[in-house]
Amino acid sequence: MSLDSAPEIFDSSSFCPVTGGQHQPIYDVVRGQLVCSACGLVLEENIVDTGREWRSFSQDEEVEKSRVGGRVTSKVHDGGLHTEIGRARVKNERLRKIFSKLSAINRGARVRPQDRKLVSMLHIMNQEVSKLGLPETVKDTAGNIIRELLNKKLATRFSNHKILILATIYYAAKINGYPLPFQELMDKDGYPLDVEKERLWWEALNRVQLAMKSLNLRPKVSSINYVPQIASRLNLSQKVATKASELVTAVERRGLGSGKSKVSLAASAVYIMSVLFDEKKTQKEVASVIKLTEVSIRNRYREIIESFDIIVKL
Repeated sequence: MSLDSAPEIFDSSSFCPVTGGQHQPIYDVVRGQLVCSACGLVLEENIVDTGREWRSFSQDEEVEKSRVGGRVTSKVHDGGLHTEIGRARVKNERLRKIFSKLSAINRGARVRPQDRKLVSMLHIMNQEVSKLGLPETVKDTAGNIIRELLNKKLATRFSNHKILILATIYYAAKINGYPLPFQELMDKDGYPLDVEKERLWWEALNRVQLAMKSLNLRPKVSSINYVPQIASRLNLSQKVATKASELVTAVERRGLGSGKSKVSLAASAVYIMSVLFDEKKTQKEVASVIKLTEVSIRNRYREIIESFDIIVKL
């Protein structure tokens, strides 16, 4: 017998007249009956099961058997609420051509002229997030920010939409707790770094911040979030990563990280622990994996060892 708590749809009239409704009834899923948990009296029977009539044992089966659409998402322009005309499984060549033509017309009708820019930006965003191996939550957040950029006309008169999209991904990842080194993203658009490109990057970040403010979104990343990523890229042990995380936590508690680059603070802590645990990496090696300069690592490194009286023998 499969017994569950009584569904909320049953009102007080379903309570047992023998016990006075003092005991919660039990729903027998197999028999479709509502039974008193105290005396066993059947209160209702022949209850219709409103659940699905099929079972699945894998994610592929779930998708194949399900007859509903996906969840509402911001990563596509219509929120995922649309109708798709698939390829017809018919032998008749004429019917196959008709279904193919209907499918093409349907795809064209999905995108209104005013949504073309949104579709283009979302398409690039989805590609870049997938390349970076970030989760779907980042896509949803980035999709909301891109919509706000277009609604507030913050994307107008911006010459390089690729940079604007990467800046959106940078903040969307931070909002969801997946930090990305800023300098690493700056090199992803395929153009060499120069004064003009750097100016575009800072302008893009400012525009994205304005959109985030309208949406009341704030980054949730601290320096400690960068430690595992840096340690992994340097092939350091878990012991080094753990102790570097502890050092970063101690530094932030003292307020030494206020106003400083979070990634450089994390990198400096990893560098110090790699030396102390005899897995030494040079400042140049640490800086190269996160696209920072050695000067940034060196400055944070000096501040940490002076504040905590750490003796590092190089």
